[in-house]
Amino acid sequence: MASLCSASLLFPASERCMSMFPTEADVLGSVTNAAFSMKNWTKHGLDPSFGGRPYPYLEDYRRLDGHPLRREMVFSHSYESVRKGIISSIKWGFPTGGRPGGPWRQFSAAFRSDLLEEMVQQFRSNRNICGSHLISRLNSAVPGVGTATTTKIAYFAGLTTADGACMIYDSMVRRAIAVSPWPEFQALRQTINSRSADLSIKQQLDTYPQYLRGLNDGAARRGVQPSQIELFLFNQGRLLPARR
Repeated sequence: MASLCSASLLFPASERCMSMFPTEADVLGSVTNAAFSMKNWTKHGLDPSFGGRPYPYLEDYRRLDGHPLRREMVFSHSYESVRKGIISSIKWGFPTGGRPGGPWRQFSAAFRSDLLEEMVQQFRSNRNICGSHLISRLNSAVPGVGTATTTKIAYFAGLTTADGACMIYDSMVRRAIAVSPWPEFQALRQTINSRSADLSIKQQLDTYPQYLRGLNDGAARRGVQPSQIELFLFNQGRLLPARR
């Protein structure tokens, strides 16, 4: 776990200072890798599990090769097409072409999943669903595609729950919350710190509504948007060691 010293460095006393948070323009322009690399996604297009048939919109990404894939572009793709939004959400979030450790076939399957697309489309018109249930349903669509991926898909698709608008919930933000002194995350922080490793899949689902409410409350208290808090937490989490 990170030390109290780490917490004081990552969360300075002047937390109300607007300059400590990314701007809304920073959020829309943020990337997970400096440049999109098409070669990292070649195997997905040739996946023998699907007869080597290309996934939808594959050719649209060739012109992005070597250029940054920004959040604002993923939002645009999501409103152009639910399926393209799913593909771009994954490519934005996992620029190496696979999950940590290398697994990638789950993403290949997600690119071609009619069920995942149908679920996202259905949830766009249901704004009163519990956040835990929404993400649990998305997680069930493609085996191996879990919360770190589906919350990105839900965020870029503009899905909203009874607990607030969907936001990205991955290990990076949880690392930061683990050392955060912010009162909005007190209960969630206690859950995260109840174990040395990252939260289990069930715990991730159970705590997602707490996370959304914490983002909304924290953003309102500081006069910023929840997405600004989320990106701040993500950036802080990248400075911390993995919880194992």
